[in-house]
Amino acid sequence: MSKILVVDYSRTGNTQKMAEAVAEGARAVQGVEVGLKYYATPEELEDFDAVVVGIPTYHHDMTIDIKKLFEETAVKNIDLKIRLGRRLVLTDGVVKRRGWFLKS
Repeated sequence: MSKILVVDYSRTGNTQKMAEAVAEGARAVQGVEVGLKYYATPEELEDFDAVVVGIPTYHHDMTIDIKKLFEETAVKNIDLKIRLGRRLVLTDGVVKRRGWFLKS
């Protein structure tokens, strides 16, 4: 069984709604276990096969809480094994940018 964690940070609730929709869609796939959290520790991230992070953009950067999560994950040498991801940028409730990114 594959395990997916959806983590979101949402000040207004819009990003949370998108995270809930992503989690609901993932749960519809047979053999997938989905977790939905507002906060996760670096150690929790390594328990999942995939991690989806939903964040609003403030001043064209990620929120400090999510940035701190990624920094702590790197400091603790936790390998997320992320190679391919999906980016959706939500502004005023509308997806403005989307695209695939590849990290080697």
